[in-house]
Amino acid sequence: MKSKKLNKKLQKTLVLFSRILGIIVILSVVLLLIPLTLPRLMGYETYNVVSGSMEPEIPVGSLLLVKSVDPYEIEEDDIITFYSNGTVVSHRVVRNNSFEKTFTTKGDANEGVDLHDAAYNELIGIVKHHIPWMGAVGAYVSTASGKLLIGELIVCAILLYAVSARIKI
Repeated sequence: MKSKKLNKKLQKTLVLFSRILGIIVILSVVLLLIPLTLPRLMGYETYNVVSGSMEPEIPVGSLLLVKSVDPYEIEEDDIITFYSNGTVVSHRVVRNNSFEKTFTTKGDANEGVDLHDAAYNELIGIVKHHIPWMGAVGAYVSTASGKLLIGELIVCAILLYAVSARIKI
């Protein structure tokens, strides 16, 4: 008799544990992916910082949230994202030369200004926010192994919940 009560209590505990663990895994995946997807729905472009030219203000691995703006609205000290020789760069504006339609830029960690000014037509937008480390997470999640891991976590959570529903109490 006591053995049956103990067995039933153990079953209830396993069911509860499986359900809670499944929910925690799903919520973790959702919370991980929200900063990577929600900004795009709000009109931002997202970029991963891969160099230390803007440290300490923006550390390597940060996720940049970039909003498209009119080049004439850019002011000195704004951080902009632009194309430079086929790569995406985010640096601080030293000067907005509206007559020549160029920006003189500088990375915070660099000694001097960039060698070439960025033309207005190379502007992607202004950096509105950055989230440290989230860019590195986003870069990993976009790889094949990252997508596989996310898929495995979702399947694991579904299985945990399904198993808990099948246990007879």
